[in-house]
Amino acid sequence: MRDEKLSSSADVSDGISPPLWTALAPGVHVHPDHATLLSLLDRALFRRAHLIAWDLASGGTFLDGFSVFMLGMAIPLVRQDLALAATEIGLLGSAIGMDFPTSSSYIAECMPLRNRARVMVATIAAQAVGMVVAPRVHAGVSRGRSRADVGGAPSCGLTLKSVLFV
Repeated sequence: MRDEKLSSSADVSDGISPPLWTALAPGVHVHPDHATLLSLLDRALFRRAHLIAWDLASGGTFLDGFSVFMLGMAIPLVRQDLALAATEIGLLGSAIGMDFPTSSSYIAECMPLRNRARVMVATIAAQAVGMVVAPRVHAGVSRGRSRADVGGAPSCGLTLKSVLFV
C-alpha cells in the first residue's frame, strides 16, 4: 500500500497523517506495530532485566564520573611523559564522556514509564557519586606518600579538601 511506504518526514511536511499510522504526538507518526511495542514497553512491570540494564548503564556513568575526576588530576602530570598532544587528550576526554548521554538514552528507551523518571535521575546521579568516590580512592592510595610519589599536584589537595569536607 502507498500509505505504508510514506516516511514520517513526508507525513510532517505534507501535513497528512496516513490512515494506517498511529500518531504518538503532534507530527510524530509510527506504524501501528511500533506503537504497540512502545505501549508494551511503557506499561511493563519493573523486572530483573530492567534492573540489570540500569546496573550496567549507571555503572558506566559512575565510571565516567570517576574517570573524569582521576584523569583531570593525572593528565597534567603525565602529559609530558606520555608525549600527549592536545588532540589526543581531547579524543580521550570525548571517548570517556560518550557514556553519559548513551546511558541516559538507553535508560529512557527501555524503562517502564512509571519508573523512568526515578531511574533516569539515579543514572545521572551515578556520575556525581563517581566524582565523590574518586578523590576518596586517591586519598586512600596516596596515604603516607609524598605528592611526588603519587603524582599529585598542589591543586589536588585543594580539590580533595573541597570534595571530602563539603
